[in-house]
Amino acid sequence: MYFLQIYSPFDLDKSSRVVKKMRRKRLPRTGPGTREAATKDPFLFYNIDPVKEALNAHLLNAFLTTMGKIRGRNETLLPRRTQRRMGKAIRRARNLGIVPNMVKAALGSSKLDAGPLLSQFTATTATAERSRTR
Repeated sequence: MYFLQIYSPFDLDKSSRVVKKMRRKRLPRTGPGTREAATKDPFLFYNIDPVKEALNAHLLNAFLTTMGKIRGRNETLLPRRTQRRMGKAIRRARNLGIVPNMVKAALGSSKLDAGPLLSQFTATTATAERSRTR
């Protein structure tokens, strides 16, 4: 502030003092309606129960974010019932150790990505191959 500076009443207005933050556009919070879901839901179309696919790590990783959180209906475009059942399948897979709890690694990049079952399988096949070569 300079000495003997004169203000006009408009300089003290709230809009000139507050810097507005840019808001990012959000997707709508809900997924498709019942009619739209009947034609676009792949689980309904192929008559697949998401809960029975709890052991399919590749399928479940498509519905997780990079931090391992379950994607919302606005991103997955699944109807309510299928989204709830997909969440149940993901939670079951986490408890079984098929899908990591915190961070989703790219499948195929490490042994930890598909859980202990895959690493145990690769360990047993490696020991079987070693015993065959001797």
